Amino acid sequence: MNCLLRKYSGLVFGLLLIAAVVARGGEKRPNILFILTDDHRWDAMGFTGAYPFLETPNMDRLCSEGAYIKNAFVTLSMCGPSRASFLTGMYPHRHGVKDNESHRECDWMKTPSFGQYLHDAGYHTGYLGKWHMGHGNDPRPGFDFWAMFSGQGNYVGNDLNVNGKPVHEPGYVTDVLNRYAKEFIQMDRGDAPFMLYLSHKAVHQPFDPAERHKELYPDAHFPAPETLRENRENKPDWQGKISWEQTVMVNGELNSAVPNTKLLGWDEKTGFIGRNRKYLQCVAAVDEGIGEILDLLEKRGELDNTFIVYAGDNGYMLGEHGRSDKRVAYNDSIRIPMLVRYPERIAPGTTIEEMVLNIDLAPTLLELAGAKIPSSIQGSSMLSLFAGNQAGWREGFLYNYNRDLQPLLPTIVAWRTPDFLLSTTPLRKDLNELYDLRSDPLEKNNLINHPEYEQRRKALLRDMEKEKKKLGFTLDVPDPHPDRWKVEREMDFVHAPASVDFSPEKQDVLSKNRNVDLRYGTARFDLDFVAESDGMVLSQTRENNGIWLYVQDGKVNFCYHNRKFSYIARDDLSVLGKPAHVVVRFDNASSSFSLSVNGRPEKSGWFVNHYKPLGKVPPPLTLGKPRSTSPKPVALQKGIEGVIKQISVSQTNK
Repeated sequence: MNCLLRKYSGLVFGLLLIAAVVARGGEKRPNILFILTDDHRWDAMGFTGAYPFLETPNMDRLCSEGAYIKNAFVTLSMCGPSRASFLTGMYPHRHGVKDNESHRECDWMKTPSFGQYLHDAGYHTGYLGKWHMGHGNDPRPGFDFWAMFSGQGNYVGNDLNVNGKPVHEPGYVTDVLNRYAKEFIQMDRGDAPFMLYLSHKAVHQPFDPAERHKELYPDAHFPAPETLRENRENKPDWQGKISWEQTVMVNGELNSAVPNTKLLGWDEKTGFIGRNRKYLQCVAAVDEGIGEILDLLEKRGELDNTFIVYAGDNGYMLGEHGRSDKRVAYNDSIRIPMLVRYPERIAPGTTIEEMVLNIDLAPTLLELAGAKIPSSIQGSSMLSLFAGNQAGWREGFLYNYNRDLQPLLPTIVAWRTPDFLLSTTPLRKDLNELYDLRSDPLEKNNLINHPEYEQRRKALLRDMEKEKKKLGFTLDVPDPHPDRWKVEREMDFVHAPASVDFSPEKQDVLSKNRNVDLRYGTARFDLDFVAESDGMVLSQTRENNGIWLYVQDGKVNFCYHNRKFSYIARDDLSVLGKPAHVVVRFDNASSSFSLSVNGRPEKSGWFVNHYKPLGKVPPPLTLGKPRSTSPKPVALQKGIEGVIKQISVSQTNK
């Protein structure tokens, strides 16, 4: 396996590297250890004082013996996109991993990882733990040693791929990965320095601490955040409707959602809906592992020649703004912990005030290793900051969230500076946000329409547009692997019911060999019918997920429903008693669909891409009465009264 990786990586990327294997000034090239945790808040470390009872002695040690990157941020606050940015040094619109739900992964031949570059520069490389891109846990290029679980993994008991072979590890996942890390460090690698990427599952929910830590902090007290039940009068509409259920989109716009009318739960002994205490308990095993690794490196005489970076993949809100999770552009969502230890370059107790991003890690490691930094990398090396040179460093950065999982939360494009946050929703008509962080660090008072801030708002918008142009920013992000959406067997058929007359109870189920798999290709449905009443025309459903074409209030509608979310395209005019020619297109790859009735302009919609919308085995298409209960926005359980003449169906890769 190692030989194959060396051959693959070297052929593609060797020309991008310089021949030198010694860093500037004759400095011995250091080992590199990057420890990444999941959903670790920027302030959930003992030395910050945010939680007076919290004990993280080894994170505290990294801080006191190295540098605390006080203002570290991510460019998109979600697991997959952030991890891809750490690896490539690029924004999501460049590496292509723009969300979690569509299971994207970088094209490593076009956007290589720092693992590939360091491998070709002579480093012995290893990757352990969570990957959270694409599918499967197979080894990726650039790593000599590989031990990974699929997806999120489990806190207890995981099936790992270890260098291409399945290995079941029954233990607590943080401890398992810490053990693998220590074993990797002790491998015989000759004179080569090592680069180890240790990627923890912790502290992602469900927060399940190790058994030995489940009684930690019995007397902990969690005061509720000031913004838990903040006044939302000057907030965007989506912020006041934060339920994750019954969101309805019509023709691409938010139509309805369940408002947040109840007080959010807070227990001062356990925190936000019972999460805070368990969350911080999960940090304990991570910190213990850091200590064990530091002790091992010190015992081997390699500690001071190891460049150690500790970081979180994104922030996490625990009640701030009445929210959990991340995604939004608020400080607690996008800000991350970051610690760096390397006495050769960093004085003990250093605090870096400048704004550092996840995309800055890759160029930092490449410069440290004496490797060329490709022009495609959009981050900047931090080594100049460690040397005390802040000249030319960024004074603001672009943040982007692409709608994902919950359609209520819109696409966000924001501009963040040390003093201001400007957050916009370019694909949703809603109130933008502007916060003066100097006087309002908790982002409570939205100043977007305040007359005294009009000039500031315009200046921030200009700066944001300038940065977007510089970065080549776009919301239209191609899939790095578009072929994965292709249907293996294209089909095109016409179905004419044996009896064209339909009543509310009539049902015509098409044969199994004419099932449409909505995961792949583009499905097109052409129907000719006359409806004398409201009712169902066509459906493909499993339980209450699927697609429905129906007449409601005399108008033709198409609905795709998944995970309690409804996405609807709705025509404007009644078709009752009139011939209707309807064309529906559904494309899971682009997360879009359209509806055309009698040649009128299309009504279109988008949806959050779910890689398996109806499972691996698609249910049959049905004319007339649906086979399963329709969702609340449809609320039609019977077929139309009228005539369904025929339906033509195609599924192609066009």
